[in-house]
Amino acid sequence: MLRRVIPFVCSIGAVLLLSATASADAPHIVQPGEDLWSIAFANNLTTRTVAVYNGVPEDAYLPVGATITSPSTCGRPGGSS
Repeated sequence: MLRRVIPFVCSIGAVLLLSATASADAPHIVQPGEDLWSIAFANNLTTRTVAVYNGVPEDAYLPVGATITSPSTCGRPGGSS
């Protein structure tokens, strides 16, 4: 019985670990020449998604050096898997 329980518990732990890393936020430091649109485009997201995620308007000015976060694109078409 114990031999069947240990692999089951290990596989549940692996699933929980993978799901936690798949939903991680992706921080980004704004570089010269970047704006909300270019950052969203580079991450395969809409400007609205990135703006709402950061609590700023879609036409917000992003100063160089500011850190914004965008939702991870893991598992999405075109995202890193």
